[in-house]
Amino acid sequence: MLFVQHLFINFTLFIYKKADTCLDSVGSSCEGIDCNKACLEKHPGSKGACDQSNLCTCFYDCPPQKTCNDGLGPCTHDCKRDCCAKKCANKHPAGVGICDDRLCFQYVPCQCEYPCN
Repeated sequence: MLFVQHLFINFTLFIYKKADTCLDSVGSSCEGIDCNKACLEKHPGSKGACDQSNLCTCFYDCPPQKTCNDGLGPCTHDCKRDCCAKKCANKHPAGVGICDDRLCFQYVPCQCEYPCN
């Protein structure tokens, strides 16, 4: 039974990520409230459900997240892929740095892609 429950949780998390579904707790017990109504007030178009701890949880479509790019100089013999990734993460939390060699020129830029608003 534990295996089935673990499998269900992993599958559920996978669905949430693929469908870009966000979760948010209303912050109160489900007793005495209409969870679905509380969620609709907080997140229009959402669905509410009581979780295993009897807390009201809202499920809604995540808003689109804008992605920004930042050039962090060239990737060199001294600063390759790992160095570029570290520079990006230090400058922009949740950023992903890559040495963009798609154009095959001598100059290979360190490109940092990060979530922004």
